[in-house]
Amino acid sequence: MITIEQLKDVKERTEALERYLDIEGKKVQVEEEQLRTQAPGFWDDAKKAEAQMKKVKELQKWIDGYKEVKTLASWNWHSISSRRKW
Repeated sequence: MITIEQLKDVKERTEALERYLDIEGKKVQVEEEQLRTQAPGFWDDAKKAEAQMKKVKELQKWIDGYKEVKTLASWNWHSISSRRKW
């Protein structure tokens, strides 16, 4: 069985992972890169547009992957703590 201490460790590691991966920075970068796709003439150069969309997609993968880890860690924390009798 998972202990509260282990769950706290998972939470701390999840927070450390967020900082290590610079998730907030990646979110900002995604927004900036997406704005570039709205520029007039963006689609005029198909190769450049494709490279830009790939860049946005790759950044978003990092963000989504982290969100999945955070969700699983959070779900475990709530699952265990709701069963615990205080």
